[in-house]
Amino acid sequence: MVQTTFKKNIIFSLLALFLFFAAAEGICRLFYHPNDSRGLRAKDMFTYDRDKLFTLKKNYEGSFARSPVRTNSFGHRDRETSVAKPEGTVRILTLGDSVTFGHGVEQAAIYPDRLEALLNAQEGRPRFEVINTAVPGNSPYQIYYDFERGLQFEPDVALIQFTLNDVIRPFVMLRRFGGVGLDHVDDLPYWHFWLSSRSAFFLFMWDMSERIQYGAPRSERHRAAIRKRYLESKRLVLEPEAPDLEAAWQESFKWFRKQDELCRLYQVTCVLVASPYRFQLSLPESEGHPQRRLRDFAAAHGWRYVDLLPVFRKAIQIKLTRRLGLSENTAYEELLNSHADLIEKEARRYFLDHDHYTPKGHAIVAKALKRVIQSL
Repeated sequence: MVQTTFKKNIIFSLLALFLFFAAAEGICRLFYHPNDSRGLRAKDMFTYDRDKLFTLKKNYEGSFARSPVRTNSFGHRDRETSVAKPEGTVRILTLGDSVTFGHGVEQAAIYPDRLEALLNAQEGRPRFEVINTAVPGNSPYQIYYDFERGLQFEPDVALIQFTLNDVIRPFVMLRRFGGVGLDHVDDLPYWHFWLSSRSAFFLFMWDMSERIQYGAPRSERHRAAIRKRYLESKRLVLEPEAPDLEAAWQESFKWFRKQDELCRLYQVTCVLVASPYRFQLSLPESEGHPQRRLRDFAAAHGWRYVDLLPVFRKAIQIKLTRRLGLSENTAYEELLNSHADLIEKEARRYFLDHDHYTPKGHAIVAKALKRVIQSL
């Protein structure tokens, strides 16, 4: 009799728990949507990756940053391609973050696609294939894994794009570096991804725990993290000797060296492409400390180096001297002293925001890289 009563109590307790969680899940689904919320969710473009925390979903079709996005069977924002390299083809692997991915821009306008079109427009040259493996949010350690996986395509050249915030992104976003863990760069295990993709009650509990821990809703923390990342990137330019930033640089260079090992082992010509922040176009050339550090690394390891800051400066200088009727030899510094407002206005023609290019910006980058590829 006692045993029967005990079994009934267990069954009733389990039933009560089931009803509680079912009711909680139903109520939470009025406010939280597992399949359509920020971060690694079922309908989102990103998915969990055990090596690099997140990557793009394969065969995804949707939107990101208000622009249509489609990925291929490898999870690249690119057309479908074969693993085997066609005979007589030069393959270029583009690696990078949201800049190379083409944040806010349609695929046909981004510089990897433009570069391929420019190279293949020349008669009497080998055919070129540009394979775009970039993922928004990437930092050097994640690019390393993309490079390692991209070797299956037998690339001849690797264009490794780098933006200033790639230095400090892990320290702002990833929990193991002291960041708060936000958006698709959340430093979390697979079980979190699995539950957050399926349970509104889990999302509610996680949100409450973060509100208690950080004292602000996730959306506010996300905006604060973006702002912090931007300010930290400015510090890379204006406070180059800061000890905390030096630690971030050393973490980046550690992964650059690992990428260099792949370059040498697989005989891939590596090109480091330094993408500027828009605010750098309004600063004297002497403030380009981060670009000089990248240049020195490239020189020490035998990489080709492409600094896009002077490329954009030159485009603006040509445009303004013609518009103002000045000598084409007018120095950029002179324009900066007398027409800083026009330089800022012109810079916005090439940048959507702090660091992402407009279609015009992508076109300038593609032309600059075409010259580099031709010279290799």
